[in-house]
Amino acid sequence: MKRSYSLLLAGLAVVATVSGVAIAQQQKDTAKPAEPAKTETTQNTAMPDATVAAAMPLFDIKSVQGMEVGLERGRLIAVGVCAECHQADGNSTAPAWPKLAGQHEGYIAKQLYNFKAAEPGKNALRQNMVDVTDGKAKTSTMAAQVARLSADPKEFDKDVQSLAMWFASQKNNSPDVAKNEDTVGLGQSIYRGGVMSKGVPACAGCHGPTGQGMFNASKLGAGANAFPMVSGQFSDYMVAQLQAFREDVRGNSPIMSDIAKRMTDNEIKAVSDYMAGKRLNANAVAPAVAPASTEPKPAAPAKP
Repeated sequence: MKRSYSLLLAGLAVVATVSGVAIAQQQKDTAKPAEPAKTETTQNTAMPDATVAAAMPLFDIKSVQGMEVGLERGRLIAVGVCAECHQADGNSTAPAWPKLAGQHEGYIAKQLYNFKAAEPGKNALRQNMVDVTDGKAKTSTMAAQVARLSADPKEFDKDVQSLAMWFASQKNNSPDVAKNEDTVGLGQSIYRGGVMSKGVPACAGCHGPTGQGMFNASKLGAGANAFPMVSGQFSDYMVAQLQAFREDVRGNSPIMSDIAKRMTDNEIKAVSDYMAGKRLNANAVAPAVAPASTEPKPAAPAKP
């Protein structure tokens, strides 16, 4: 069925910025003796890494039930459920698990809802995934993680909203970079202008000129109108998602499935690498590129 891409081709005039919550650092005071620990509870934004989180007691979702929707509830769930793969502040270190720090609330919430079947007996829209290591489809590992959230629908909604708020409030401290200089030009061309001969629209039409994405704040949930931030995301992860859309492995965005079906592997890899190097700085023209090799090049043969 023929689809209209007029919305996707529309240019964006506003460049959004992502706000991050600074990680608190404990300051040492050598002039005064150490004071006994206070019993007053304060919000701690310093996040343990996955190793520390793994050593903590098994998290019980009931411990946050009854709490209001907010950063503290989201933080506790992130530490207890999400940290092992995504890190508690959303700064994942493995391409298999996307960076969530600074991502739009609406997009995160939509994905969490889509990992769970909407009705008993039906498959979740994101039941399956493409493995970044071998490119093969398999059952998503996220289904088991979402199952650890509250079973009660109202509490589940609060869990999702709180997690989305928490990760959106964090800062991507280690954005990925473009690694293939040979395909940066192709990736840039696709991102900015699409592939008109095949009806592939410009990625910038929905994800923004700097890769910041778009989010409709008035709609938060499974059907939220949110286009994710792609700036600094793992290129390997984005390749896997575009392949999943193309092969109908990921079924929660008909628009993206339609677009990906028109793209070759080379085009998918080129634009993913380019997006990884995009930065939210509106003045940045070229993508961030991995440092060139410092190994000396062999000397050129002497001319006769």
